[in-house]
Amino acid sequence: MLEKLWSEDSMVNDYYGIADLKYIAAGAAILASGGGGSYLDAVNIIKEFEATGWSGAIPVQEYDGATNCCVLAMMGSPDAAADMTLSDVHHSIANTISTFQQATGFVLSCVIPVEIGAINTIVP
Repeated sequence: MLEKLWSEDSMVNDYYGIADLKYIAAGAAILASGGGGSYLDAVNIIKEFEATGWSGAIPVQEYDGATNCCVLAMMGSPDAAADMTLSDVHHSIANTISTFQQATGFVLSCVIPVEIGAINTIVP
């Protein structure tokens, strides 16, 4: 069950924790369109994330249409993803955001997931 923390006065409608990421990965794996990473790979990444001791909450909100943002997704061979670690994911995200900001001159304030798949739904 998603941890719903909604307020009429807040732009942030939800906060997702580790348990939510597990549910989201499972749902995305069921609804996947044939891409976006395997459920097992997503579970392994979430387990690594959980093992870091992180117990925070990720704010999730509707996109306002004006905030600087980009779409993030992992691309590559499904076979290569089987060996992917949390460190690999972190490096890929940091590299993509850095390159995007250097190329555009914009500082990103948010990222948007677009592909329904176990990994690409949880990575952004």
